[in-house]
Amino acid sequence: MTPMEMVQIAIGLSMALIVLSLGLRCSVREATSLLRTTGLFLRSLLAMGVLFPLCAVLLVMATDLSFQVKVGLIAFAISPIPPILPNKELKVVSRDDYVYGLLVAASVLSIFVIPVLLLPIGALFGQQLDVRVSVIAWTVSRSILAPLAIGILVRAFWPDLAARMSRPLNVVGNILLVIACIPVLVFGRHLFISLMGDGTLLVCAALTILGLLIGHWLGGPKEGNRSVLALATVSRHPGVAIAMSSAAFGGDKLIAVAVLLALLVSLVVSMPYFLWRRHRRLHQAADGIADENLPRS
Repeated sequence: MTPMEMVQIAIGLSMALIVLSLGLRCSVREATSLLRTTGLFLRSLLAMGVLFPLCAVLLVMATDLSFQVKVGLIAFAISPIPPILPNKELKVVSRDDYVYGLLVAASVLSIFVIPVLLLPIGALFGQQLDVRVSVIAWTVSRSILAPLAIGILVRAFWPDLAARMSRPLNVVGNILLVIACIPVLVFGRHLFISLMGDGTLLVCAALTILGLLIGHWLGGPKEGNRSVLALATVSRHPGVAIAMSSAAFGGDKLIAVAVLLALLVSLVVSMPYFLWRRHRRLHQAADGIADENLPRS
């Protein structure tokens, strides 16, 4: 087993633990809530599955970045929501249903959408980006859908156990994620440094800003939905991105480094937006304004 394969396994396991902790706080109704709001569902799909990947393609096509970096950034842009995101999103809303519903819907759709998106993207670069549906389905299922379903079932039958286990599992998952990224950061540090000065950093920052604007705009009239969709649009699952690029190109280290750099930049660049939206949410709560009192999508 190569070091990169070990990193992928560790990232997948960490994500699974984080999702399990979320499932222990989630109900079936919350997990399927987005299916009952057609307008919001379609706008979410447009933001995350169409406009954000399109921005990524246009940005990398306008640069002279290496082919591996372009692949990594595009793989990042078309991956589903990372399980670490809902913990942040829950701090900017008064209701949890859209957060959980978006995680489930985006994960399920990614199984079918990603292979379709890879066909025209590959044509643009003159490459055959052929990743089987089974590869995406297995990665998404084991790191998101299965642990989420287990968590929901445990919460339904053993609510006290779920309440006790949710936080410890979340802490362990986040620690493991950090540990999993260390080898890539250490052994690939020269690659990170090279990407800092070739324009990749600026492309990642520009992509994040565009994604925040798209998600905020398409979130609709409800403040909480705007915040959630903006953050969801710019945040992606590194495990899925690395898995699909590895399936297509044999696990090139530079692609993995580009994916992790895009993740780190999205976290840093989106932080001011997150702080602004959280402050706005707290201010509204103090004034007695709740999302459910605003117009529905």
